[in-house]
Amino acid sequence: MNRGRICILAFAAVCLRAQDLVLAVGITPAQNIFNRIRGPFEKATGIHLVLKDARSPEAWRLLDEGQVEAASGGLTWEDWVASLKAKGLRVPGEEEITRFQIGVDQIQVVTSPDVLLLELSAEELRGLFSGRTANWKEVGGEDAPVVLLLDPTQVATNDTFRGQILGGAPFGPAKWTFPPGVTLVQAVAATPHSIGFAPKASQESLKVNSPVTPAVTRPVLLVIKGKRPSASLRRLLDYLESPEGRRLTVH
Repeated sequence: MNRGRICILAFAAVCLRAQDLVLAVGITPAQNIFNRIRGPFEKATGIHLVLKDARSPEAWRLLDEGQVEAASGGLTWEDWVASLKAKGLRVPGEEEITRFQIGVDQIQVVTSPDVLLLELSAEELRGLFSGRTANWKEVGGEDAPVVLLLDPTQVATNDTFRGQILGGAPFGPAKWTFPPGVTLVQAVAATPHSIGFAPKASQESLKVNSPVTPAVTRPVLLVIKGKRPSASLRRLLDYLESPEGRRLTVH
């Protein structure tokens, strides 16, 4: 291979790398937005999305260290800051960052198919998730023990639900572990008398009961350092606001 050809290939490799857009994203933005738009966005723009799986504190650390161009999480900025403080990470000043709200996530309560309740009030949810309500008959269901399932990996989701439904009080006794590869919604579908919650987008095509409950929502944020997004990131933001982007995403 001659030297000229080597230079051309090296230049091409640099150009390809320049088209990578590297983001640190949590479960909710991945499920609601980025996994849904990845293929169509790449085809439309030629920009390759590289998604690093990271919960909100880790996502900020990767951004702060310059390993990614933006971080995305499904929580308020106040909750994000609280998570940074809890992990002992540096909290950025407002002048250092720019935040974009790229979606709104709905956290939905799910029960196993044998729990045929159509509606649960805020007070009933507080009883079920705090452990005060131990039997389904206490909320109009059959005489069976309540099995509470919670997912330790969905930290921001758990904190949001606990804050809005339990007022920050702790959850009751729950099963927190599932077999490898099994999601919380899949576990609820397979566990009799069970209840849990998850982002609405994660429940598609699964056989669970979703009773009507008070709304639990939180923003999906994208955070960058500085005040001006790069050209690639600007194209991503524009795509998310386009009719095609809005059709593909949960917002």
